[in-house]
Amino acid sequence: MAKKGTAAEKYANDNGFKFVDVDKTLQNNSTISKTNFNVGEAVTVKGAASGGSGTYTYEFHYKRSTATLWTKFGSVTSANFKPSSAGTFNIKVTAKDSAGNSSVKNFTLTASK
Repeated sequence: MAKKGTAAEKYANDNGFKFVDVDKTLQNNSTISKTNFNVGEAVTVKGAASGGSGTYTYEFHYKRSTATLWTKFGSVTSANFKPSSAGTFNIKVTAKDSAGNSSVKNFTLTASK
């Protein structure tokens, strides 16, 4: 890993090594299947990222919009969220790369009866 445009990039390219730009920002590209749904239906949240360095890991958290504490509901590449009651919920997906960088993406969901 080095900065783009340096001798390190040239060396990597000239010698068949993969060059990783340390300035490339980790982007959280996570998606959600729907934001409005009925109680009893599941919403699929998929973790996705680009940039950063190395491999990515994901953590999925939710809370009612009026709550202060987050609850973890997944830590693989995707997770299903299925609340047992109606209301507005916040979903937070944290993407992390192997260099320790993290990026958060938030979603607001409404579950109806």
